[in-house]
Amino acid sequence: MKIEKDDLKIVLENEMEDMDLETLVEEIPFHEPRFIAFSYVFKHKDGRVSYPQALIFYKPNSVTIEMNLMYSGSFLHLQDVGKFTKRFSIHDPETITEEWLEEQFGFFR
Repeated sequence: MKIEKDDLKIVLENEMEDMDLETLVEEIPFHEPRFIAFSYVFKHKDGRVSYPQALIFYKPNSVTIEMNLMYSGSFLHLQDVGKFTKRFSIHDPETITEEWLEEQFGFFR
């Protein structure tokens, strides 16, 4: 999801299903902030399966102060409206790996 600068609305830019993390990382524009609504298949050690939903806020270090403020101000509101289980902020899309997600969703263990 992105914010349209003209009317300050959050819009769904792209919807993808059943994709691996590598493909997700490739789809993130490296030069612009984005909100990524993400559902992850979390397999517990006891065999149970959970599907936690997270909101990932990608904010590149090179983004302008104006863009950073615009996105940062919407992040918590979007989490509340979407009822996401977790929220994360990242500066580098390459951060999103299986290991990172398992660490972030560790509270499900």
